[in-house]
Order: sequence, then structure tokens, then C-alpha cells
Amino acid sequence: MDAFSDLAFFNLLVKHGGLAAAQELGVTPSAASKRLAALERRLGVQPPLTEWSLPGADIHAVFPTRSHLSAKTRALVDFLLEWFRPRREAAEAGRPAW
Repeated sequence: MDAFSDLAFFNLLVKHGGLAAAQELGVTPSAASKRLAALERRLGVQPPLTEWSLPGADIHAVFPTRSHLSAKTRALVDFLLEWFRPRREAAEAGRPAW
């Protein structure tokens, strides 16, 4: 693709509401995202705030008591612990969590 057709494609995406509207143009959001990233690389554009990240936040699971936890609640707590483990470890090591 040449830069002009990519710019025209980008313009269409903006007019139609962004990546979420890519399917209206017959393109999957993933393909549109990859095409826009390639255009950014070719033009030497760097996305803003690449060195910035949101500050960490504590997440609490609150339930009445540990004894007699339902299987669903225990499964949710276990899932959340696993899901956030790499992010917690990254944050503790001073690396970006996402």
C-alpha cells in the first residue's frame, strides 16, 4: 500500500468512528489496527505518551467470610489472583504492568 491510500483509509476510519467501525468498511478491527501501525512506522509517527502509564491501583474482593465460600466465589478469587499475578510482579519489579 502506498502512503496516500493508507492516509485515505485512515481518513475513512476517522469519519466512520474509528477502529470499532472498521467492519463497516469491510475490514476487521485487527487488520485496520495493523495497517494504521504500519502507516505510523512509515511516517515516523510515535504514539503520544508511550513512556507514561497509569498509576497502580489496589483491587479488593469483598465477601462476607472465608468460611463457607461458594465454589463460584472461590473460583472468581482464584481467577483474579492468577490474572493479576504478572501485573503485580511487574509493578513490584518497577516494570510497566501492561
